Amino acid sequence: MDWTEFNDDYTMRAFIENSLQSLYGIIKDLESSKILFDFDNYTAANADYAYTMYKLKSGETGYQTKYDEMKQFYSRTTGPETPSET
Repeated sequence: MDWTEFNDDYTMRAFIENSLQSLYGIIKDLESSKILFDFDNYTAANADYAYTMYKLKSGETGYQTKYDEMKQFYSRTTGPETPSET
């Protein structure tokens, strides 16, 4: 057995394993950041919708068009949907 080659291969394997662990950590951090930004955008959109509703109900002009464009994302249902059996 060539122990020099074995040790070189093992050293390279350990380097690759450490590199993979670092990359997995970076991926997890990026996914977490993406979730935070998605939540921030979701919260801002909800606040903007609530403000638009407030202005619309107050009789402010110019908010009907904005409301009409936004309402497709905020549909109201009468209750939870029941899945249909196939």
